[in-house]
Amino acid sequence: MPVKHEFSISEMARLFDIKRDTLLYYDRIGLFSPNNRKDNNYRTYTVSQLQLLDTIINLRDLGIPIKTIREFTKKRSPESFIALADEAVENIEEEIRKLKKRAKVLKSTVEEIRPAKSFEYGKVEITHLKKIPISLSNEGDYSASMITFDKPYEDFMATFSIPWTETAGLKFDIANLKKNNYAKSSQLFSRNGMGKNAEIEEGLYALSYFKCRWQDCYPKYKKMLKDIKDLGYEATGPCYEEYPIAHLVEEDERNFVTKISIKVEKRD
Repeated sequence: MPVKHEFSISEMARLFDIKRDTLLYYDRIGLFSPNNRKDNNYRTYTVSQLQLLDTIINLRDLGIPIKTIREFTKKRSPESFIALADEAVENIEEEIRKLKKRAKVLKSTVEEIRPAKSFEYGKVEITHLKKIPISLSNEGDYSASMITFDKPYEDFMATFSIPWTETAGLKFDIANLKKNNYAKSSQLFSRNGMGKNAEIEEGLYALSYFKCRWQDCYPKYKKMLKDIKDLGYEATGPCYEEYPIAHLVEEDERNFVTKISIKVEKRD
């Protein structure tokens, strides 16, 4: 089979899986043009241009501006290539960091949704939790903020760079909880925020899931506190309320699932 030394624009486009218009545009702006000109004024690309085009395509995919790439193609040297490659690698590493962060958020969201779908709603289980770093707001009455996403809620999400994939949870004071003042002196918290400033303490927790609208959850606390006592434990708090199934994956608020964790101690 004869060795091919030159390529038409259609052949180059097919070889690199790009549009002919892209090559025509590169030629027009002086970024990448055919080396050979035939007697009939027909132009072709040469084998020596294959590496350069491949590099240009890769650099464009990495977001390197055409102006920067054109400066390199007009005055190629080992030094200019090193500088360009260093910039490209930095872009790659930054993109990897972003992708890893997005993957971590999605993985965390899925890990919260799965048990929320399989847990027996209303049942209370006693479980041991390890320490969990969290981002925590100052105290306030955030019950309305959580439902309406008002300014205090938005400020909290922005302050700790919390992705909107997540719905911030509520931390309640156990003393107010026992007095049915559910959201009084509450705090917003998130597991996925940046600059974590607090933690969910390690220890025994009563865990339960409720399937209902957010505003219908509070009456269920009374039964949960009773169930905790019936199991031989005392609710010492604090209480953490999270929302694994909410607006992101469910339209009907009646199908929302709320996860409640209350710190407990074994009664003598």
